[in-house]
Amino acid sequence: MGSLIELSAKVGHVPAARHFKLATVESCLSVKLLRYLAGLLVFLLATTVTSAQHYEAGDIHIQSPWARALPPTSPNGAVYLTLTNHGAHPDKLLSASADVAELVEVHSHILEDGMMKMRRVESVILPPHEDVLFAPGGQHIMLMGLKQPLAAGDRFP
Repeated sequence: MGSLIELSAKVGHVPAARHFKLATVESCLSVKLLRYLAGLLVFLLATTVTSAQHYEAGDIHIQSPWARALPPTSPNGAVYLTLTNHGAHPDKLLSASADVAELVEVHSHILEDGMMKMRRVESVILPPHEDVLFAPGGQHIMLMGLKQPLAAGDRFP
């Protein structure tokens, strides 16, 4: 019915490095260097939020990931979700990747010269015990150079 596409993100533990894939999780915690795997993350592509999906990757919880269905000629798309850090220390979202796009970046909207502009960000801080919203008009995961259209009902991990 839909096609499977991998989307992953890397999260860095402050000050150590944590690599976090939205489909698979690897974690390096400070000195202990613990590694573990988490389950699959499935994004439901639709024109509105149609799911209350929830995934856990260690201390990071991912809620309601989604993307808008796009016309077949659209070169770019975006993924929206909520990340919650249930850990005791801040984490950082450092990057994202997806097989469905040639380039994937974490973006935010900033006010520049009196105009709102979309810009790539180096990282997004995930404070302990707080939700970080990725939503239209704000932070989002930008899919550039789509290799296939994002159609309503498609799913990708």
